[in-house]
Amino acid sequence: DVGWSGIGLVVGVDGSQHRMGLAVTADNLRQNEVTLGADRVLRVDLVGLRLLPDAFMAQIVRAHAQLRR
Repeated sequence: DVGWSGIGLVVGVDGSQHRMGLAVTADNLRQNEVTLGADRVLRVDLVGLRLLPDAFMAQIVRAHAQLRR
């Protein structure tokens, strides 16, 4: 995961362990807390990042540009 605290952007990268057992619940609670704190959260799954890196990176770049304003 990576975050830009100055602009309120957090990017979470989820591997397969994030889809097992209670990890989904823990991730949801963590994302909700970050969002309630006014930061924007983008989620990227590792498989998607490997298959469609340009699409995910374009979203991250777009979010960064929007929040820098």
